[in-house]
Amino acid sequence: MMKESIAIAIIIKILECSTISKPRCLLSIHPHALSTVINYVPASGMYFMTYETIQRWMVPEGGKLGLLSTILAGGLAGIANWIVGIPPDVLKSRLQAAPEGTYKNGIREVFARLLKEEGPTALYKGCTPVMLRAFPANAACFLGFEAAMNFLNWAAPSL
Repeated sequence: MMKESIAIAIIIKILECSTISKPRCLLSIHPHALSTVINYVPASGMYFMTYETIQRWMVPEGGKLGLLSTILAGGLAGIANWIVGIPPDVLKSRLQAAPEGTYKNGIREVFARLLKEEGPTALYKGCTPVMLRAFPANAACFLGFEAAMNFLNWAAPSL
């Protein structure tokens, strides 16, 4: 029920944005909103899909989540998130850090210049430290999430 209400609220905000004048629209409030969406939507989808898929592979039907399955699924979900998320993050960062007017065609121009001047491997600049951090940070994140969910299910089982 909560997911549906959040989705409905987002759709209402998008529709409101499309019916009001351009100066009050989301893109005028945050000029790089599109690059942020391009960055986070696919990466977040991969993140949660990977976590859920690995949990389903490791936990038998009707079984209880274990510490090892949560650590492994959370860590691998973090890695999958960044494999998908680093290229658009590099593009978004370059767009946002550039002086005003550098990229007149937005993220498309950043992408074209980057490929032309530095090649496709430049899309993964900074990959090593991000990947070294991804597994432990996201394993801990999902451990905290599952612990909180277990507590809430114990404290308020009817919710």
